[in-house]
Amino acid sequence: MRDALDLAQHYFDLSNQGRLDEIERLFTPSSTYSSLNTGLHLGAENIIAMQRTFHAGFRSLHWHINSAEEVRPGIVLFDFVMTGTTADGDDVDFSGLEYVIVHQGRLQHVEVRNKP
Repeated sequence: MRDALDLAQHYFDLSNQGRLDEIERLFTPSSTYSSLNTGLHLGAENIIAMQRTFHAGFRSLHWHINSAEEVRPGIVLFDFVMTGTTADGDDVDFSGLEYVIVHQGRLQHVEVRNKP
């Protein structure tokens, strides 16, 4: 089993590669995802449906990790910059904080916050 920081980093790596089928296996039916930009989602199936729609809106998409640390046991905080080009050709540059909560080797909760 991976430790929390390693599993959370793996989640970001898979996101950068667009490997959503593999990401889905990291979540459970009771996992949650929350973001001001995409809303609140319950369960692996719903989370991945949202992520598929999100990824489909971009020609290119990349998350750069500025820092990652396990701030409490099982709670990993990422400071990130997401860059990409939308399907319409607009450039996107977004900074944020993302909490990834790992429980029993799976992603229990992901919360994306806009940076102040």
